[in-house]
Amino acid sequence: MSAGATNQHSIRYLELFVQDSGIGMPDYIEDLARESSGIAIVQSIVKKLGGTVQFSDSTVSITVPNPDSA
Repeated sequence: MSAGATNQHSIRYLELFVQDSGIGMPDYIEDLARESSGIAIVQSIVKKLGGTVQFSDSTVSITVPNPDSA
């Protein structure tokens, strides 16, 4: 077993951060999420995976449990 393989199960969550260098997201992004099918689909998939979607300024972060950490 290689040294890298011993640590492969130590990551408990996978995180994805998407940042826009533009003007950022509006404060009412949560309201838009209910109206936008694209955002609603992402939120639905992430929820089914046991994760979370968070919006702040110009960043969207998605966190889901790592299936390999079980």
